[in-house]
Amino acid sequence: MPKNKQFRAFAMTLFALPLLIDFKYFIRAWQSSPLDHYQWIWWCVVVVLPLVFFRRIRRWAQPLWRLKNAIGWVFFALSFIAMAYGAMRSIHAVYLTGALSFIFSGVYILYGERLFSGISPLFIVSLLGVPSTTFWFTYYIHGAGLSWGAEYVKPLVGIIASIIFCLTRKPLRIDKLLFVGFLLLLGAFSVIRTHPMLKGDCFTINFDVDRKSGWLCERMEMELQDEIVFNGADVKQFLYMKNGQIVTMSSIKPAWDIHSLHPVEICLRSGGDVIEKSEEVILEVHGQRIAVLESLVLSGDIRYLIYTTYVGPEWSSGNFMAFRHHWRPKKGWICYQAMTPIWETVEDTQKLVIDLLKTVVQ
Repeated sequence: MPKNKQFRAFAMTLFALPLLIDFKYFIRAWQSSPLDHYQWIWWCVVVVLPLVFFRRIRRWAQPLWRLKNAIGWVFFALSFIAMAYGAMRSIHAVYLTGALSFIFSGVYILYGERLFSGISPLFIVSLLGVPSTTFWFTYYIHGAGLSWGAEYVKPLVGIIASIIFCLTRKPLRIDKLLFVGFLLLLGAFSVIRTHPMLKGDCFTINFDVDRKSGWLCERMEMELQDEIVFNGADVKQFLYMKNGQIVTMSSIKPAWDIHSLHPVEICLRSGGDVIEKSEEVILEVHGQRIAVLESLVLSGDIRYLIYTTYVGPEWSSGNFMAFRHHWRPKKGWICYQAMTPIWETVEDTQKLVIDLLKTVVQ
């Protein structure tokens, strides 16, 4: 078996290729998304700490790489499956997570379990640099009932993992590491499953309104920036007026690029808005149960009420993850969104939007 440094360095380069292929996505996300502006710091940590402790971690590496390395190859296979799934479904976060796992599986296969175990905390740190992880951390932690301090959980995880790496003198045995990893995954899935997901009835919207309803409707023209953002999606925007009050309603039907739609919370936070409340609720309209995401948002000095729902061939939901998982190009999924300033009270504004929905929902 080859054991020279040049071979292992070359092999590790091959393990890094899947990540390098999609690295432009990191750059674009770090530059354009306010939530991800500083996530490159985590990758700097992953690069700098091994250099600082190089003499220590060099002793953990096995002198000879072994082809018969069952756990390493299982990790390799799982990483490859994650990358393939992310690529086929165009989910960058899943693909990039698989690509990072692919690199660490290469460390296991080429340098042995002791080095893999010793630097495993840095694997957690590297995942924190994946775009959108800031949003999903807060999304699921809020869903688990932690209403304050969720934005500090991700930095805390990164700091703790970095400290563990720095203090590690003797790597854990691989069986103990796998047990710790299993507990972490179990905890993560427990948090994810506590996030509510409501399903409602399937429905359609007729944007034309009868003047007898008291509502006036005007079609809004698409701006060039919106056309670029939605990238070929069928987008319609309407302005509704009644008794001096205004509600804007949009429908977005992705064509082939699912990335034309993002979780509404990401869009709002990326624009600098403050989300005061965001929860899935059921609205009763003409006897139909419509599942929506209800958001109370502070934009500048104005508070808004926003309802967002994703309607498929069989059901509706305000849950973006459910929509993302079940979306298919030819299944006719549509995102509807209604937005209005909060005029007096939240309750009065809710009644206003529901009154409009009773007019347009079929």
